[in-house]
Amino acid sequence: MQRLRLGLSDKRLFAKEAPRLYAYSKADRMVWWEDVEEHANAAEDAGWEVDRVRFEESPHAGHILEDGERYWGAVRRTWEKGRGHCVTFPQNSIVLIPIWPRIE
Repeated sequence: MQRLRLGLSDKRLFAKEAPRLYAYSKADRMVWWEDVEEHANAAEDAGWEVDRVRFEESPHAGHILEDGERYWGAVRRTWEKGRGHCVTFPQNSIVLIPIWPRIE
């Protein structure tokens, strides 16, 4: 997990101009909401634009079930803000989140 966290903060991989959306839940049993907020704060401190959407009762990756309109609204806003800002991935990498590829 530490390696993933470091990778998400790697400025060579993720354009600082691309906004980040942290959608998470206090009820998630796989990823603690406090860890998500800590990572979001660190990203903000490093200069990334960060939006947070915290759900109260949804399970891991189940935010649409709690409030689909709120979830998709946040995704839409982040997507619109981030148009044209991208990300590249090293060969043989595994990516667990949708993000734009970097164009140079």
